[in-house]
Amino acid sequence: MHELDQIEPGDLGNGRRLIDVAEAAQRLGICERHLRSEIALGRMPHRRLGGKGGARGRIKVLFPDDVDAYLREAAAGPAAA
Repeated sequence: MHELDQIEPGDLGNGRRLIDVAEAAQRLGICERHLRSEIALGRMPHRRLGGKGGARGRIKVLFPDDVDAYLREAAAGPAAA
């Protein structure tokens, strides 16, 4: 079993922590629904925790560094084609 399967949002030690979708959306200044759409489209890296035997009961958590990188990318605007 992967070590991330047994953790909750919060401190992971060594200065690393996880945040839930609500905290990440607040940090980005967007609604949770939009962030969940970005996650579903693969634009926001995340981990799923909990919920044995399928997705029911699982929560999505994110590393703050991933949220910050997403924010920087969004602020830079679309890439030139």
